[in-house]
Amino acid sequence: MDEHPSSKVLESFLSGGLDPAEQRRVLKHLLHGCGACAREISPLTEIALRPRQMPPMAGPEAEAKYDAAIERAFAAVRLHGRQRSIARRATR
Repeated sequence: MDEHPSSKVLESFLSGGLDPAEQRRVLKHLLHGCGACAREISPLTEIALRPRQMPPMAGPEAEAKYDAAIERAFAAVRLHGRQRSIARRATR
């Protein structure tokens, strides 16, 4: 990569939004020591790499709500998985 990637490309690089070939080009550019691009992405990398903080549980009520949400998610996966399996068998 002879030219500097645009700000949008650098942001997409950090968020995983580039195709693999473009990711390699940007990474190669950064690894060759481009100080200008490194400075540009520095604030973004600090945000992207900051450990996520889990909010503290607020007691049994919050835990029950969390468990219910997880159960709904699993139920949806089971339902859609069955529907897909039935549809797949119907097309054979």
